[in-house]
Amino acid sequence: MDITEKERDNYFAVLNSYTYKLSKLGSPKFEYTDAERNQKFDALADKLKLEMAEILSPENFEIHFESFGKIKKLVYQKRHWS
Repeated sequence: MDITEKERDNYFAVLNSYTYKLSKLGSPKFEYTDAERNQKFDALADKLKLEMAEILSPENFEIHFESFGKIKKLVYQKRHWS
């Protein structure tokens, strides 16, 4: 991505915040069913997408979107979600 240091710091702050939230969905304290976990994952991924669209240029958003899409695909495969 072609971004300034400040933009990069902001990007990683947002990304890390959502990554943390996404990683906690499997915590036993929430007692989510697999379907609920899938739904919550998708909702957070959609919020991340919207926030990234606001802070990144269209070119950089496309890079993020493709990269996160690969991560999302791996999560779906690991969790056997369709």
